[in-house]
Amino acid sequence: MKILIVSQFFWPENFRINDLAEELSIRGHEVTVLTGIPNYPKGRWFEGYSYFSSGRDNKENIKLIRVPVIPRFSGKKWQLAINYISYVLCASIYGFFYCRKKYDVIFTYAPSPLTVGLVSVFLNKFIKVPHVLWVQDLWPEVFSAVEAPKVKIFYSLVNKMMDLIYRNTNLILVQSTNFIASIVERGVFESKVVYFPNWAEDLYKKGIPELGLIELDVPEDNFVAMFAGNIGAAQSIDTIVAAAELTKNRPISWVLLGDGRKREWLESEVDKLNLRDKVHILGNKPVEQMPSYFACADALLVTLEAHPVMSAWIPGKIQSYLASGKPVIGALNGAGADVINRSKCGFAVPAGDFNALAEKVIELSNLSTENKNQMGTNALNFYNREFNRESLITKLEEYFVKIT
Repeated sequence: MKILIVSQFFWPENFRINDLAEELSIRGHEVTVLTGIPNYPKGRWFEGYSYFSSGRDNKENIKLIRVPVIPRFSGKKWQLAINYISYVLCASIYGFFYCRKKYDVIFTYAPSPLTVGLVSVFLNKFIKVPHVLWVQDLWPEVFSAVEAPKVKIFYSLVNKMMDLIYRNTNLILVQSTNFIASIVERGVFESKVVYFPNWAEDLYKKGIPELGLIELDVPEDNFVAMFAGNIGAAQSIDTIVAAAELTKNRPISWVLLGDGRKREWLESEVDKLNLRDKVHILGNKPVEQMPSYFACADALLVTLEAHPVMSAWIPGKIQSYLASGKPVIGALNGAGADVINRSKCGFAVPAGDFNALAEKVIELSNLSTENKNQMGTNALNFYNREFNRESLITKLEEYFVKIT
């Protein structure tokens, strides 16, 4: 099949759409990706990229069409808004000239915000092929939960935008079953909305990867609780810091991998609480190294804010954690907590409850090696049953064939 993927973010930015595009190409599909010039998450161009990088490009057998975007810079609200709008405008223009060929399907990868869907709706007016939208976040609900804006006209405009996108989509895939009701309430036929979860990249395997263990700068006998991913407002990083303070007199090290808008606050708070010897902030690491880091962890952490919209999420890191065969401890509500409980891979406590998070980390650190290993085995078994990468991508191919 000839597949046009519309995604503001793509390699070398680290998003799951990279893995999907590569696998579809390996399976013999002709894949074209309409994307921006990479600048996530630091807000500046990746090395070797600039405004002059726009136009046609290639990554192995994947055709890329890079469009100019205004970078995120420091991630202030107005800067992010300009970044998203610039992609919509430039991708629509570039897509009009570069994507006029006949595709079999348009596939839109839609993390928050879903403005990317406007590009696909616009292009489809000209190339008129089935459009599949993969919704990673509910919007504007997520924005409301994180930013709590008070301008009502904003919601009115965004709701009209979402209605426009959903009306002009043949199939809506959602990463959590808890998204379905919210989308159907907008007047979308339920048969048009299908649960299609995330998976972990193929490089995640149980045990120590071929790259070997990473040397962490922590005491050798300490229990390592590790968080990986975006360090933003939605991730409730303050819950981890508060739990770390409660365990500062115990042989427990808290390791955080990633970057984001709350990184500066995190660094400042750790210094203020004198936790530098307990909380280790390592920043972004290449995705290829993540299995090696995870192999060093005794438990993997996932946290979210306590908000009804957050309860609908299954954070993408959970699939990677499960595939790594490690115990998982979560401070979150709803769908993510349900995965941890059903898989019996660890413990889930209420979102924001740093006391309970600290208690569960201590409890896990005191368990026998046999019990911890059993949790890791449960995690991997559940992943293979519910989030198997090969099975899910095959199912996606079947969806494409069904609607074309």
